[in-house]
This record gives sequence, structure tokens and C-alpha cells, in this order.
Amino acid sequence: MAEAQISAYARIANGVVVNSILANDAFAKAEGLVLLPLGAGIGWLYDGKAFTTPATPVAPVPESVTMRQARLALSRAGVLKAANDAIEAMEGQPGEEARIEWDYAAELRRDHPLVAGLGQSLGLDDSAIDNLFREAQTL
Repeated sequence: MAEAQISAYARIANGVVVNSILANDAFAKAEGLVLLPLGAGIGWLYDGKAFTTPATPVAPVPESVTMRQARLALSRAGVLKAANDAIEAMEGQPGEEARIEWDYAAELRRDHPLVAGLGQSLGLDDSAIDNLFREAQTL
């Protein structure tokens, strides 16, 4: 009697591979399993026809970064000089307070009004600012 061939199969729930199982064809068919291609595994997506890698999750935006990290991120993005110039050009009491924050604060909070104002001056939308904060957190 010939031995049944064992292959890797996937158990799918809501379009996601939730388990991989070594089984023979008869067991896989009875259990509603899908043949799993080489390299695919738990967490992969399945649309009923093909497997795809899951999207890379986006890191959360940090609430704050150090001023050192903020300046390094702006420098790497090529906008540090423009940021310094924009802060220097701010007038009146708001400008004075912005310069104090920029020069003496230990951290820069994502929700601080200076961030929104500076982002607007540099032509950065919320997504770009969020990405700068994510980058800064790694520095």
C-alpha cells in the first residue's frame, strides 16, 4: 500500500493564516485546509486564490522625543536650517516663547503648538510630522 504524501496546509480564518499543519491530502480536504506555498506561514493573508505577506505594521507616533532627537531627525530630513530660520522669524511674545522652547526644552511633545506651527511653516502635513517623530525616536 502506498504511503500518503504529507504537505504543509494552512488553516484560514477571516482571510488570515492562523495555523500551519502537516497533513495528507484526505485530512486537509476534510478539514477545509488550503495547500500552503513554500515560505508562507502564520499571519500571511489569503484572498481565496493567493497568499500574500501581511502589511508591515506602522509604528505608533511617540508622544515626545528629546530635542536632540528632534534636531537630528530634522537634519536628516534636510529641513533643520529651515526650522531654525522659521523659529527665528517668529515675532512678538509667541516668537520669544517658541525660541525659549526650541533652545531650552528637554523634550519636544508631538501635541505642542510649536510642532504644528513649525510643520506649517515647513510645508509638512500631519503624516510627515508623525514620520519625523517616528524617525527621531530611533536616534
